[in-house]
Amino acid sequence: MPKRDIRAGDRGEPESSMDNPKEDFLEDYIRQNQLLLCFPLTIDILKQLGEEKRKVVLTIMDDVSDEKSLKLIRTLKSAASANRDSLFSYVGVKQWEEFADTFDVVIRM
Repeated sequence: MPKRDIRAGDRGEPESSMDNPKEDFLEDYIRQNQLLLCFPLTIDILKQLGEEKRKVVLTIMDDVSDEKSLKLIRTLKSAASANRDSLFSYVGVKQWEEFADTFDVVIRM
């Protein structure tokens, strides 16, 4: 008996030329989960965001490693979990000054 390549959901029917809703869902799921909901902004991630359709909430802080910023990052992660339609990102002026300066950031104490 000849071997046949059987995919999930294949019952021997000819392939349809119509879009498969399961495939569309899977593509959307993979696209939406390529990035974490809350992440530090880097050059590589910035490139990925070019194709992203969700809104990005960017938080600019002085130094991502100080205690106050770490608390803020935890808060951002909580907000990201509750608002999956948006992405939350953060960047530290000390970590990436050139990028942060493009926003004319004024540091408040």
